[in-house]
Amino acid sequence: MSDVNRNAAVPPAGASARAAWIERVLGVSPSGAAARGGDWAAFAVRLRAARDGWQQASEATDHQINTLRDVLRGLRDPAMHEIADKGLNALTEGFKVKLLAAMVGLGDTQGPAQSRQLSALADAASGFRTFLESDERVAACDECPHTPIAIRDTLAPALRRLEATVANAPRA
Repeated sequence: MSDVNRNAAVPPAGASARAAWIERVLGVSPSGAAARGGDWAAFAVRLRAARDGWQQASEATDHQINTLRDVLRGLRDPAMHEIADKGLNALTEGFKVKLLAAMVGLGDTQGPAQSRQLSALADAASGFRTFLESDERVAACDECPHTPIAIRDTLAPALRRLEATVANAPRA
């Protein structure tokens, strides 16, 4: 877990302090009605930005993992070749697929269906982030001495932003 997460586990007391914590840790800026979602049009803009941020982080992580795969294949160790060929594809244990499915499922839904899909998206983002923060294989990749890689530091902020955006969706 990064120092930011460890040091920011509990929001400070007071409305302005909580707002500052939310902005610093979750990457969103609550303000008045917008803190609870505001209107659907404004929410759609925030959700698109959070999804775009996720996409950028995901692409950056894919590039890092592909670089690591190339490094492992270049080593003279058959075990590293096997990890490169089989282990890295399964690194996210299906969490990425669940997240993408929740995003696609959200589509143009409305009403109760939209609430269910937003809940599924929040659950997928939270589950993925929790996995990243605790998985030993992810930690091992992030500590690779052969190439810079930062799976947690790249994906976790984007996942937190998705979670916060969905949590602040307008209430039906």
